[in-house]
Amino acid sequence: MTQFILDRKFLFLLVPYLILYIVAARNPLMWDTIQFASDQPSWYYDHNFRYFLLPDYCDSGHPPTFALYLASVWKVLGKSLWVCHTAMLPFVFMIVFQAVKLGDRIFPEDKKKAFLCSLLLLSEAVLITQTSLVSPDILVIAFFLYTLNAILGRSALHTTIAATLLGLFSMRTMMVSMGLFLFALSYNWAQVSKDRKPLFRYLLQQVLPFVPGGLIAMAYFGYHYAVKGWIGLNPQGPWAGGYQHWAGVGGFLRNLVVLAWRLVDIGKIGMVLVFGIMLLSWAMGRIRFATVTQKKMAQNLLVLFLALLAVLALPLCLYDSLLVHRYIMPFTISVSLLAIYLLLNSQVKAKNGIVIAVVLIQLSGHFWNYPRQYSQGWDGTLAHLPFFSLRAEFKQYMADHDIPKSEVATAFSLIKSDRIIDLKGDTTGYKDVYKDSTEYIWYSNVSNTMNKTVDYYFKNWQVIKYEKKGHVEMALFKRK
Repeated sequence: MTQFILDRKFLFLLVPYLILYIVAARNPLMWDTIQFASDQPSWYYDHNFRYFLLPDYCDSGHPPTFALYLASVWKVLGKSLWVCHTAMLPFVFMIVFQAVKLGDRIFPEDKKKAFLCSLLLLSEAVLITQTSLVSPDILVIAFFLYTLNAILGRSALHTTIAATLLGLFSMRTMMVSMGLFLFALSYNWAQVSKDRKPLFRYLLQQVLPFVPGGLIAMAYFGYHYAVKGWIGLNPQGPWAGGYQHWAGVGGFLRNLVVLAWRLVDIGKIGMVLVFGIMLLSWAMGRIRFATVTQKKMAQNLLVLFLALLAVLALPLCLYDSLLVHRYIMPFTISVSLLAIYLLLNSQVKAKNGIVIAVVLIQLSGHFWNYPRQYSQGWDGTLAHLPFFSLRAEFKQYMADHDIPKSEVATAFSLIKSDRIIDLKGDTTGYKDVYKDSTEYIWYSNVSNTMNKTVDYYFKNWQVIKYEKKGHVEMALFKRK
């Protein structure tokens, strides 16, 4: 393992992530990380782990493993933004480590192809951006890749450990575990004979590594239901609207279009085009694999794609407002794996150049921007980085001009107090722009929720401060 860590591929691919860590190590919390990395762990930290279940105001229904981890780190190293970001660093290392290992497992015969595979996985904009945040999805992807590698390595021990870790974080990761189980059934199928008795033993052998994680999840949800009377869907939580309303047939079809857009958004369009063209070429018999092993690997990666489509991506289309970029990262990884495997085993010329082009297109996702009235996946692009300096600038402006928080209304990502977002300072938050009448309105397009109504304020309120850095806008309005 030490030799692998010192491998030049690993070090080369790790360096950009380390640079990003240095840049972002003291950035405040934003978007969903405000709840997952502040509200929830603060409950455990402030109450010294006296209670196991979270209070309803910040209970998202998922197992609180991430919150417990962060609160434990705070107890040892202190509660600060730097500690939060540093607590993510081991799992960033793990993502790079497992991505490099995955390339070697899928392309054991060719080091260049293995490197290109790892490069493609690690250059995806949403993944890069998530590693700059204090996000539970960093751990999710680390354990997803670990489980996938354990299955490819046919290690029952590592599959058990990895699948158990994967099952500790959220309902989505449990869905991902089911997809990986189906992949394991396919990948190891060559080892079983066709008679009934070995088949039963085979099925039992494949399911056993996933049992501990399933039992832990069942125990948690059972206890949670016994105490609170609900499982998974918090009727009083901030995201209740997204989970409580079925999309219906029309909404499901509309969400399929949204899912398709999420797959090509933020720079992924190049990878999806390669995926579609290569899959069509394979179906038409234009891809001829050099060995039976390569053909079986392609078939197994197709199973992984279909499994995650069925158990992760499509179920999210059943509800309103759940097709978030970070939610489908395991699925998009399966798309990338199948796309690059088919491409590098095809007879297409300039394959290396195509991969590099796709990588560059993925990186271009950090520069994608939409008109103001359209919501944007800011936690999937580094274009959000100027938001932090603008927030600090506007807070200082309001302090210098004696504008009290009680007279400022705003929305998501700005509304919480400094103690929640910066983990220090004032405990007073701002007013809710949708509920409270105030003298001032504080807007940023990163908040998304105000983007469709902000034109009204530009037209009817006085703009006393406006700044734009990169794609990030921020404005302070005053009643005329």
